[in-house]
Amino acid sequence: MMGYTLHKQVQPLNERSAMMISDKSDKVYDKGNKISTIFPRYAWEKQRCFIIGGGESLKGFDFSRLDDELTIGVNRSYEFYDSTLLYMMDLLYQERITRGEMDKYTRLESKKKFEDFKGTKIMLCPVSPYPIDPSIHLIRRIEKRYVSLDIWEGIFGGSNSGFGALMLAIAMGASPIYLLGFDLKCDQNTHWHNGYPGQNAFDQNRKNESFRELFDEFAPALGKIGFKIINLNPDSALECFEKMTVNEVLKSENIIHK
Repeated sequence: MMGYTLHKQVQPLNERSAMMISDKSDKVYDKGNKISTIFPRYAWEKQRCFIIGGGESLKGFDFSRLDDELTIGVNRSYEFYDSTLLYMMDLLYQERITRGEMDKYTRLESKKKFEDFKGTKIMLCPVSPYPIDPSIHLIRRIEKRYVSLDIWEGIFGGSNSGFGALMLAIAMGASPIYLLGFDLKCDQNTHWHNGYPGQNAFDQNRKNESFRELFDEFAPALGKIGFKIINLNPDSALECFEKMTVNEVLKSENIIHK
């Protein structure tokens, strides 16, 4: 393996269960569209990238400012912006989109926007062999808490798509990595977009606490192996990474006027 194993080995599953999940996921991966068929190892080595999270701080953001950048959008970002990569980890979410069920909820023609998306769609390989949209490329699932530096090897996706997108950027070799919308807290709204069925701010904030713990656990390891990660929301509840403002990184001359 090429990567970094955390000294704090707090395994969410016993070893036997983890092996069973890995075996099932590998069988799905072997039959699917693999990320290795479209990207070489270290495809983004030492290039900066921006990850588009879901936090409220992105409400009203002009995404055209990212047009000349390498970008990874998370989940519903595809409805609003054609990022370089779109990352997902929820098979049920993908199923809702491709069946047109999200259209009823979002009223944004989510299915068509998904079909028309111009970037590359990446999903953490599921365990279930349920049919996956053929436009999606899979990245192998690693079950142990491990920082992979090789997209062909796979990633530890963690418990949320924002974390998985960060692991994807690292495995692609990107650095520095800028986090947009990684608020890890919410007030009235759960996201800068309309969120997801059944979510509310109270429940989302409870999830955010566990999400923060995961980032906090991995942050020291990421620093040790030389990855620079910068949170572009100075008011974010995620405190384990350096913070800057968007305007400090994306100067006015970088804005593309359309």
